[in-house]
Amino acid sequence: MSVVRTILRIARVCSRHTDLLAGLQEEKTFIQRLLEELDHPLLTFHLQPIQTLSWRERFSIIETRQGDAYPCLAQPYSLGGEAEGRLVERLDRVSEGDVLLIEYPEDVDDAKFVLIDAISRGVSGVIFVDRYDCFRRIVVSSRRDYTWSLSSPINVPVVSVSRRVGEKLLRHVGERVRVESEVEYLHRIGYNVEVTVHEGERYLYIVAHHDHWLNCMLDNAMGVGVAAMLTRELADQSPRGDIGVKTVFFTAEEFGIPNYASLYWAWGSRCYVNFLKSRDLLSTVYFVINLDVIGKRVDLYGAEDVLKNLRELAQPDRAKLTVPYYDSLNFELEGIPTVTLSCIEKIRDIYHSTREDEEHVDLEAVEETYRLCREIIKLLTSRGFNYMLYLEKISKQLSELGIPFKHRTHSVDKIPEIYREVKSLLSRFLVEYRVNSIELRYADNILSYIKTLSLNSKDLVKVEELGTGRTIYLRDHVSELTKGMLLTLQEEIKYHLLR
Repeated sequence: MSVVRTILRIARVCSRHTDLLAGLQEEKTFIQRLLEELDHPLLTFHLQPIQTLSWRERFSIIETRQGDAYPCLAQPYSLGGEAEGRLVERLDRVSEGDVLLIEYPEDVDDAKFVLIDAISRGVSGVIFVDRYDCFRRIVVSSRRDYTWSLSSPINVPVVSVSRRVGEKLLRHVGERVRVESEVEYLHRIGYNVEVTVHEGERYLYIVAHHDHWLNCMLDNAMGVGVAAMLTRELADQSPRGDIGVKTVFFTAEEFGIPNYASLYWAWGSRCYVNFLKSRDLLSTVYFVINLDVIGKRVDLYGAEDVLKNLRELAQPDRAKLTVPYYDSLNFELEGIPTVTLSCIEKIRDIYHSTREDEEHVDLEAVEETYRLCREIIKLLTSRGFNYMLYLEKISKQLSELGIPFKHRTHSVDKIPEIYREVKSLLSRFLVEYRVNSIELRYADNILSYIKTLSLNSKDLVKVEELGTGRTIYLRDHVSELTKGMLLTLQEEIKYHLLR
C-alpha cells in the first residue's frame, strides 16, 4: 500500500485547492508542488502556456422577505447579478421576472437545457436544488448545441443549493425572494505540464487533468496522483525499444475556452494537440492513456478496435465505447488510439459536489487502477498495437461503398500513419437532436452511419458534428442532404487514400 499512500499524498496536494482553475494563482502553486513531487534527474519538464478564460465566485446568497438567508453556489457561465421576484417551483408556471426553484435533472449536465427553457420564459434567476444534501458546481451554457463557436455568458444569476436548503426554500414558494451572485471572469494564462520520461521515436502518453471544481478528489486529483506515481516508477526503468513515454497534466479540462463556447471542456488538451499538429508531431503519438475520475473500480472507454487490442484487460463488464467528455476527445479527433480509465458512472451522486472528498475514495480500487495502467503499458510496449483490426474492417466497409482501399500495398512502417489518417477522416463524434432528447455519440465510420440514418431516424430531427456544428442530417431534407454528404465525404476520402 506504499504506492497508494504516495498517490493519495499527491492527490491531496491537488485537492486542497478549491476551484483549481486554469490561470489562477492556485494553479501556479499546485504546479510548483507537482514539480517538487516529480523531481528526478532523468525527467525533463516543459510548461506549455495557453490562453484561458478563468472564473472565480466572490459570493452568492439567497434572501427572503422575512430576512432569512441561505447559502448557494454560483454556476459558471452565469454572469451573476441580482434577481428579485416571485419564487416558482414549476417551469411550466413561471412568468416574466419570476425566480425558478427546480431540481437538477437526473443527468446534472443537462441543467443547461432546463436553464435555456427558463430564460426563454423570462425568468430573472434560477435556483437548482440538488437531489442530495450537498452543493454542486455545474457549467451551464446559453446554447443547446455543443460547438467551439463563439457564444455569450448567461445574464441572470444561476445558483445551486443542497437538498436541505431546497426544502427550506419550498416554504417560500409564491413569495418574493432575492438572489445575488457576484462572479469574476478573467482572461489568464494556464499551463499544461509535459514530462518526458523516456525519449523515443514514438511516445506512449499518460495524461490527466489537474484543474477541478470545488475540492474534487476523484475528478481529478486521484487521476493526477496515479499519473504522477506511474511517472516516478517509469523514470527508474529502462526504456522499451523505440517507444518513449511522456506524461502530460492538462489544464482547462473542466473550463477555460476563452470564447464562452458550449463545448467548454478539454480546452487544455485541445491546445496541446493543436501544438503537436502545428509542429507535424502527431505521428510521434503512439497511444494515449487518459486518467479521469479515479477512486472507484474504473471502466475502460475506447473505440472498438482499441478495446479489442486491450481485450485481456478490458473485460466485457468494464469495456465502454468512447464518449466525448474526456481529454481523449482531442486525440481521437486526430485518429490517435486512446483509452480513458474512469469511474464517472459510479459517482454521479457526488460528481462536482462538496461530497466528492477523500471519504468516497476506494483505495483498493485506486491500487487496482494503478496496476491496470502498468499492465496496459506493458502490453502496448511489448506486443504492440494492432492497427489492422480497424483497417481490415474499414477496408471491407469502404469497398461496399465503391471506394477501393488498398492499405496492403503500403509498407509496414506506413500502417500507423494510414490508420491515423483514415480514422481522423471517418471517425466522428456527433450530436443527435431527437424529439425529446439530445444525445452525444461516437460513429466509428461516418459513411456507414449516414447510410443507416433512414433506418433508425423515427424521432431524429437533426445530427450535427460535435465541435464544428456541421450539419450531417436534417429530417426535412434527408434525401438531398444525405446524398450530398455521402458524395462529399467519398470524394474527400478518395483524395486522401488514393493520392
